[in-house]
Amino acid sequence: MSCKDKCEKYEKIKYLKTKEACIKNAIIKTAEVDNMKIEDDISAKNLVIENSISANIIVSEKSFFKTITTDDFTADNAKINNLEIKNLNGKNLACQQSFQNVNSPIDTSDPLEYPENSTFDKKVWDGLAAETLRQKNDLATRLQCGRLQLRYIQREFGCEPCPPDELENCFPECDPPAPEGEVCDCPNEVGNCPAVPLKIFGIKTDSPVNQIICGPTQQETSTQLISSISYNLDVTNISGTLATRVVTILVHAGYLNENGDFVYQELDLGNRQFGATLDTVYGEKYTGSVVLDTKFMEQISTYPNTGALIQLIIFQEDGVAIDIKGQGKLSSKGGISSKADPIISNGPVDTSYLGKSVGNQLQWANIYSNYNNKGENLTSMLSSFTLSKSAPATQWVMGWSFEGGPAPAGGGAGGYFGINTGDDGAFQVLASIFNVAESPEAKQDYVTPVRFGGEGVGWSLRIKREDISNFPIELNTTYLITIQRKEEIVDGKCTWDFYIVNIDTANEVFLGNIKTPETWKFISGQGLYQFSEYYGPGQPNVTCPTVPLSVIDWSFPSLNGEDSTYFKWTAPPQHCGEYRIEANPDNKNVKMSYGCTGCN
Repeated sequence: MSCKDKCEKYEKIKYLKTKEACIKNAIIKTAEVDNMKIEDDISAKNLVIENSISANIIVSEKSFFKTITTDDFTADNAKINNLEIKNLNGKNLACQQSFQNVNSPIDTSDPLEYPENSTFDKKVWDGLAAETLRQKNDLATRLQCGRLQLRYIQREFGCEPCPPDELENCFPECDPPAPEGEVCDCPNEVGNCPAVPLKIFGIKTDSPVNQIICGPTQQETSTQLISSISYNLDVTNISGTLATRVVTILVHAGYLNENGDFVYQELDLGNRQFGATLDTVYGEKYTGSVVLDTKFMEQISTYPNTGALIQLIIFQEDGVAIDIKGQGKLSSKGGISSKADPIISNGPVDTSYLGKSVGNQLQWANIYSNYNNKGENLTSMLSSFTLSKSAPATQWVMGWSFEGGPAPAGGGAGGYFGINTGDDGAFQVLASIFNVAESPEAKQDYVTPVRFGGEGVGWSLRIKREDISNFPIELNTTYLITIQRKEEIVDGKCTWDFYIVNIDTANEVFLGNIKTPETWKFISGQGLYQFSEYYGPGQPNVTCPTVPLSVIDWSFPSLNGEDSTYFKWTAPPQHCGEYRIEANPDNKNVKMSYGCTGCN
């Protein structure tokens, strides 16, 4: 029986099992197909199916459909293996992206090693790795020659640097002697002329195009070329001397020619030297964008795929720390430790001041970490914390002030967000705005809006102790808290949203929001803080020497994506309780220990 006869014979198919089936120009209308199994080689051309209801279709092995037009197709429990479709409802589905633009981050771990499971051409990668090492060696030689030239000129004119740099015992000479007023290309080293080690800090690798192939011809291929490659670095000289340090940006390309041979092209190379840095937290900004020549990009990205890769390489000398925007600060050890020394505040207990209780609360029983942020028009703030030792009747929060004015009658406009414990040690989550808060809205049924007074009045959103099982707070677990203003301001009111996330489990809770007048639409970058506070009763239960110990780690607050600068807190004369605050600007975290370390 011919294929045509088979197709015309059945209007209703209850069970069909077929191998080596051939279907051409078949039109099936109102077909009901149950338990259809198609195996091995199926070839179908111009198959039209209208108003079909199918159940339990299994298509396996090789199936190639060139054109399928379907109307009102419903399939239950369909399993399809190795199905190739060229046109579906007029849309070409056979296009394949042969060249994925990876646009990788800067790899600083082992940047010359071929990435695991990479789609990059291995031959091109290895060629670029070899060229990177050659460029590194050539650059190191040039930098040393440049320093010898500077030292030669200093000696010729008798201008010794003060205080001395690292070349005070270096006496370079030109052989043959340079003409008067000139210096040779690379003076000979005489005496102690130390070279500064040069390292590869990181490499960013990009494919030059997104290439979409919809057929075997050039006309059926479309490409999207990348036009530039950018970098954004903060560089700090941590050499411990007045000598300069150099950071270099190299952009180069590699590809395979028509013979399959590796071809190398340097696209851009630039140096910048960094002297002693005054701002040891932020360093100096080093940004740039290298524009890629369109004609060259087209040349190395022609069909078929040439394996072309574009790389940006960062070379650094020992003695600098580099902060990649969004990737954290990494450093190269120089004459002193590459890590900034911790900033420590600590104090013993003043036993002459036992602590005053007001309203059954011990007074001055708190410690602070203070920050400033250089950003403007700040509408978001986030920080993470990890509590390693809890204590009863204690609070751990991050706080801020709002920009606006004049100050409310009840005091400053601001808020805080964090956790606290009751006398029994049970946890509570709370987000509060004081003196300018209006109309809170809880977004979870276990979040309670609470009106408060005392030190300022306002509204808070709380996961109360009796509801904390909905979002448990556990020791040695990291939590991220965020306050974010909605962009739209409605009827002169700003809406501030509050989120808390358990980083370890990825459990996120949107507590809700609190509105403020539009006057207070920005967070101030000044006077940011995190604090630990014992707010329980004082004498005779607790005195300053016996404040219960708590330990918490905080990340430096980030506002609108910009890190904040820590500055040391000094306890007032009447401060109550033993404490130690250790801030690490390199890691952007602070450990706050408050309370009696020798108590049970």
